[in-house]
Amino acid sequence: MTTYVILIILMAATLLFWLIWNIRQYYKRASRLIASEGFEIEAKCEVCNRQFRIPAIQYMKHGATKEKSTAKTKVKGVVLDNSPVFSYYAKKVDCPFCHRRTWAQALNYGEYQRRYQPVIMRLALGQFVLIAIGGFVLCKIFLVISKIL
Repeated sequence: MTTYVILIILMAATLLFWLIWNIRQYYKRASRLIASEGFEIEAKCEVCNRQFRIPAIQYMKHGATKEKSTAKTKVKGVVLDNSPVFSYYAKKVDCPFCHRRTWAQALNYGEYQRRYQPVIMRLALGQFVLIAIGGFVLCKIFLVISKIL
């Protein structure tokens, strides 16, 4: 009985590690994709009111940084499309003019969103399939090991 409990705990830990590792891989691939494109966000500092360009990968770099936005969902045909259309999107970044970490509004965030959302969704779908297949294989491996024990 104790070997099965240990095996179940080991299987759960392995599957959790597989999930976390794949999510990390997804973010790394998405970041590399955005960095390779060289898209730049046109940002406007809310303190000194000056505009500057910042690479999109640098603007979207930290997931834990503060952000504020105003968005509406758009209607396509007779169905309500759930993707937000941002009328205002700002993030805390370092302003090259006033040299302070302050809110910078992304003026062309809609273009960034239209350009990368389909690509990122395809990448996420591929990663999800990889997670499912890998999880299935890991479960089968643990099933075979449990039959041996």
